[in-house]
Amino acid sequence: MTTPRLVCLSPRWLGSRETMEVARGFAASVRGFGQLRDLRDRLTTWMSASGVDEVTQADLALAVHEVATNGIEASPSDEVAIEADRPTEVVRVVVTNEGEPFGGVPGPKDPTSARGRGLDIAAALTDSVTFDPSERGTAVTLTKRVR
Repeated sequence: MTTPRLVCLSPRWLGSRETMEVARGFAASVRGFGQLRDLRDRLTTWMSASGVDEVTQADLALAVHEVATNGIEASPSDEVAIEADRPTEVVRVVVTNEGEPFGGVPGPKDPTSARGRGLDIAAALTDSVTFDPSERGTAVTLTKRVR
């Protein structure tokens, strides 16, 4: 089996061609909310090149966006790291941040607030969401079976 390759064209690169390996997985660092759209686009592009169906792509992109938003809000550096791979018919995405550890149990929700639903959304769109708090921060792992 040959290693799939992806040619990315982006206005940011002014028409230059950037080639990246997709067989080994996906990695990105996001600093601040302004980079979340780019993360979503890049992650979806990687999933597409890795043979992930469009429904799974959309579900994971939204779930990762929600978890990354929480991670940025909780991080003193406003930064999260994202790694993804597809070792089998499951896509696994890990979102890691620095800061106070979070065990995955959110505080009480205000029913009148538009906030506080990101983890519920992520859980509804994926097969599993696990939290690994440590003294340095939290790693959240999302998994979803490819259709």
